Amino acid sequence: MQRRGAVMQKLILMVVTILGGAALAFGAAGSKDADSKAHDVIKKKCTGCHGEDRVSAAFKAGRDMKAIQREMEKKGAKLNDEDKSTLDFYWKQTPVLKK
Repeated sequence: MQRRGAVMQKLILMVVTILGGAALAFGAAGSKDADSKAHDVIKKKCTGCHGEDRVSAAFKAGRDMKAIQREMEKKGAKLNDEDKSTLDFYWKQTPVLKK
């Protein structure tokens, strides 16, 4: 009976390990996908007025990208709900170099 319990514990540990690894892999893939989507939005919606390097420089400088986004919308940038959601996720999830 004790051997059966030990086998069950090993089986449970193995399943948890596999599921945890899958979740980490999915999270990394989801992050790459979100990163790619955000860069697509930036290229399509922001580079009509200035280069992508300007957006990147502001982001790397630790500027408040959500506030900049709102200001650009006031100046005429057209972002639909999906664009806003994509950028919002990107601004929150991507680490930046703070001053």
